Amino acid sequence: MFIGYSSGHSKYLYVGKMKCNNCNNVSDFYIYEKAFKPRIMFIPIAKINKSYMLACELCKRGYEISEEKVREIKNGG
Repeated sequence: MFIGYSSGHSKYLYVGKMKCNNCNNVSDFYIYEKAFKPRIMFIPIAKINKSYMLACELCKRGYEISEEKVREIKNGG
């Protein structure tokens, strides 16, 4: 049996164009999901320690946002 894990971030949701406070450009912003994912036989079985970041596509800088805020953005609020 092969047991392993992966961790890292992936694009989760496109937010839209906004002005970045870091690079002062109007850019596309995405919400990234970061999680630790244990795997058995290369199949992810869970996501542990999930967190979300809102980041500028140009400079890749951003800040952590709460899961409630992600749900609010996803629902159009």
